[in-house]
Order: sequence, then C-alpha cells, then structure tokens
Amino acid sequence: MRDLKSKSLRVLALCILVMVIAQPLPIQSNIDSKSSNNIIQNNEIQDVNVVKSRKDSVENSRHLDDVPFEISADEISHPPLEGVIDPVQVEQSGYSSTGNISARTDTMVNTEQSLDFDTDHNWVVSDAQLEVTNLEKLYVVNGSFDEGNPGYTINPNGTLLSHPNGWSAISKNGDPVSTQVQRVSYEVSGDRYVTVQNQGEPGPGPSNPQHYYTHYAGTQVFWNQTLEVTPYTEHFLLSFRYLYLQGMLSDSFSGNFSLQVIIANITVYSINLKELSSRGIWFDTGVNQIDIAIPPTDTSFMIGLSIDSTFIANTEDIGSDDETFGITNSQYITVLLDDISLISLTPPDCESVDLRFSINGEDTPVYGTTGTGYAIIENPVNWNTSPLNFSITSNTSVSLDYNAILFNHRYLETTPTTNTFQYGVSYSIAPEQSGSLEMFTYLGFIGEYSDLTIKIYHPSDWQNFSVFDPFLAD
Repeated sequence: MRDLKSKSLRVLALCILVMVIAQPLPIQSNIDSKSSNNIIQNNEIQDVNVVKSRKDSVENSRHLDDVPFEISADEISHPPLEGVIDPVQVEQSGYSSTGNISARTDTMVNTEQSLDFDTDHNWVVSDAQLEVTNLEKLYVVNGSFDEGNPGYTINPNGTLLSHPNGWSAISKNGDPVSTQVQRVSYEVSGDRYVTVQNQGEPGPGPSNPQHYYTHYAGTQVFWNQTLEVTPYTEHFLLSFRYLYLQGMLSDSFSGNFSLQVIIANITVYSINLKELSSRGIWFDTGVNQIDIAIPPTDTSFMIGLSIDSTFIANTEDIGSDDETFGITNSQYITVLLDDISLISLTPPDCESVDLRFSINGEDTPVYGTTGTGYAIIENPVNWNTSPLNFSITSNTSVSLDYNAILFNHRYLETTPTTNTFQYGVSYSIAPEQSGSLEMFTYLGFIGEYSDLTIKIYHPSDWQNFSVFDPFLAD
C-alpha cells in the first residue's frame, strides 16, 4: 500500500511537470509516452533557441558603442550663427586730371600748373602722369605775341624799344629822298598782334596833292627773328593770320604790293593784297608746306610788307563817297599779323627736344615719338599735401597739348551697418548653407574721379566653405 501510494505520488508529480512544460501546446485526451517525449524535446529546443536569441541581443548591445555614429545634418535643427567681426580695409581709387591744356615753352604759357586733391577727406596721391599730344618744334618763337613791350616804332632799323619778345623789325625806303614813312607796332589791347605799315608820300597830282600818294618800289617793312633749325628739317609747315586794315583794293591801278614771308633771304610765301575780297577781316592762310634747304643755325625769318612796283594811289580809285575814307586808304597800307607758326612737317620725338615732366622736385623724361608722349612719376609713400605743382620743360621752343593726371587713393574701414562710427563686418552662417556677409563703406567725396574703383581686402579663409565658422579666426 505504501508502495502504491508512493507510486501514485510519483505519477501525479510527473503529470504536473508535464503540464507545466507543455503549457504552450493544446491538451490531448490520449497522450502516449512517445508523444510526451517528443513534446519535451521540442520544448527544450525552443528554450535553447530563445536563450541563444537573447544572448545574441546581449552581444549586439554590448558592441553598439563600437559602431560609428552616422546621421544626416538635415536631421539636426541648428540655428544660424550671427555676429560682427573685425573690419576689413576698403580702398577707393580714381583719377583726377587737368583736362586738355595747350602750352608752349617759348613764352612759358601753361607750362607750370598745379593740381589739387582732397586732403580734407584723407585722399592721397601715389603717382602723377603726363599725356602729351600735338608736340611741335616751334622754329618761329612767340608767334602768338603773348609777351613783350607794346608800342610803335617809326622806320625801324633792328633796334626797338617796343616789340614782342623774340622779335625785331627792319625797314627800307625805296626812295631815300622821299618823305615815305615805314612804321611797326606791337598791340596788346584785346588780342595781341603786330602791324606793318607804309605811309605814302603826298603828290604829285594834277590838282589837289592830298588826293594822290606815291608808294615807291623796293620799300619794305618786316618783323624778323633769327631761328635755329634744330632738330634739322627741310620740310616745314607755315601758317598765320592777317588782316588788311588800310590800302588799295582794286585792279584799276597798275601798282603791286604784297605780304611776304622770307626765309634765308628767299621769298617762300606771298599774298597780293589788292586782290583780297575785303578789308577789316581776319584771314587765315591755312597750313602751307614749305620745302627749303637752309643752314641749321643763324637763319633769318621775316614777314611783312613789300612794295613791288612804284604806284600813285588816287583817292578817286577807292570807290567811296567818303573822302576821308578814300584819303586814308590811299595814303596808308596797313596789315595786322598774328599766330605765326613755322613747324616741321614731321612732328619731333620727345627725346629730340628733351621734353621733361617735373612734380614737387621729382623729374623724369617724357618718352614718345612723332608728337606724342607719356611720363609717370611714382611716389611709394604717397603725396599727402595739396596742391601738387608740376612743370613741363624743353631745351628748345615747342608747343604741345597735355593732360596731367593724378592717381588718388583713400583707405577706409568697413562698417556692419550704415552707422559710420561703428566698424566691422556682420555675418550669418548655418550648416549646409552659404555664409552671408554684409558691410558698408562711405562713398562721399569732393571732385570728379574717372575709373572710380573700390577694392575690399579680406582674409583668405573667408572663401573656405569647408569650415563651419571661419570668421571666428579673423
């Protein structure tokens, strides 16, 4: 009985164990021992797999920190960085100039000038330039009669008190015993010019001698000067202006008189005055080529009035009802002269006339050919005192057109806003985006500048877009 109870207890315990282990499976009414054993084995395999799975999970979690962390920047919300960094330097530069100026060295007209620049607003000048055009060698000096002592001279003989600088005058009476008078003058009221005049001798005439005046052949009155043909040439260009003020203006009489230009005692140009269309107006000869071989030094140049044949001027031939007008134009032959020019057919090189440019004590040659040239004087430490005085010189008489140019600079620091008293550069930058910079500079200035340029000098790392915030190391 005890054995039976003991056996029954063992069976009951085994049944309970089977029920616990077989809990996930459906309960069957007939269970043989073989099926029970299979169920137990299957459950044991499942338990092993569960344990293995749990072990793998633990192993995976154990090595999670060893795997690199990868995440897109788009998955991060990061506000942009904004701020103000140190200012950068801004250079403003431009050219100021005199504009085109005509000058000549024989009378020193416009060869010394000055140029102002805006030192009140911290502008400086780094270089001065000179552009030259229309350079000409003036073989006749002071042909514009800009300087001299005004007045008149009767029967000039080469020694005058009143004359334009560089000029003298001579005369010759075709009949030494006559009462003819030759006269020259230098006028400075209004336009500056010179005159030549022959006053005829009264009579003879069949009735009133005051109606007749004799002008004798061989009479001359000339302005003259000595010229040097350096640089040498045999091909010249001659031009001048003239005004026929008094004299006969008709072909009805047989006398001849002319306005002549004589070089080295050779008449190279002549105008028949009585054939002009009118008196009292300025005529321009235009440019006339003169080809002549002459000595290079001490060559004479003369321009003036020549009586080519003797004639008697009758007031009735004037063709005017005004008797005074008729007498004046019979008695006098008067011509005004201005702007006399004798230059080379080929413009000179700048070096051949030693053309130089000087500014504030610095001097440099002007280089160029055939009438054009250029010079520049640089100052590495800049000029900061205004005005700058400059001059143009030559070892001979020349005329030229020039334009003097200053290269102006001003250096400022940027501001982050329009407030000119705050300096810096404002910036804003965020990941995966281009940085934004904002800066301002003041553009107000006095005067006009050509080729105005603004340069901003900034650190090189501003362009390094691989750096998240390069501005922190400004």
